[in-house]
Amino acid sequence: MFQEDRDKDARHSAFEATSLMPEARDAAWYVGFWKTGTTVLREFSADALGRLPDSALPPGAVAKLTERPRIEKSARIRVSLAFALTAHGQN
Repeated sequence: MFQEDRDKDARHSAFEATSLMPEARDAAWYVGFWKTGTTVLREFSADALGRLPDSALPPGAVAKLTERPRIEKSARIRVSLAFALTAHGQN
């Protein structure tokens, strides 16, 4: 549904659903949305990464998570990043 539906709200809802139950194999896919995703997709991708175990994250993902709050203007994304960082043992 995320990849095929023409309705943007439906795609965002589908992506949100995947972020609530992420699969370890999709960790790099979520990281990819930091460069190309909309504000909503960047927020949900950070949430997804916070729900994955450390061992599932691509190399350097936590370091990239640490840099993102300085880049992101959206408070919602910064909150999601704080969740992910906290989940991975960062302050």
